[in-house]
Amino acid sequence: MSQITPATWETLSGRIAPGESPQDAILREVKEELGPKVKIKIIQSYYSFRTVRQDGHVVIGISHLCKYISGKIQLNYENSDYHWVTPAAAVNLT
Repeated sequence: MSQITPATWETLSGRIAPGESPQDAILREVKEELGPKVKIKIIQSYYSFRTVRQDGHVVIGISHLCKYISGKIQLNYENSDYHWVTPAAAVNLT
């Protein structure tokens, strides 16, 4: 698994808690990382992957296309900036 270094971009991400649906996890992570008043709409799942880390842990990722609806962004301690981009534009961020 790669390490995120300063001055790089990463998509909003997180883990699914036991008993939590992927959609509920997305909504929870948005509140945790972007602020409690931010509202989004989940449009669709568009990419998934499976990989095995060096320690043997299996990671399954599911990417979702979401639309920002409303709410003031209040970044948590993990983030220093944000940009809304399309999936195509995100590929070119470094």
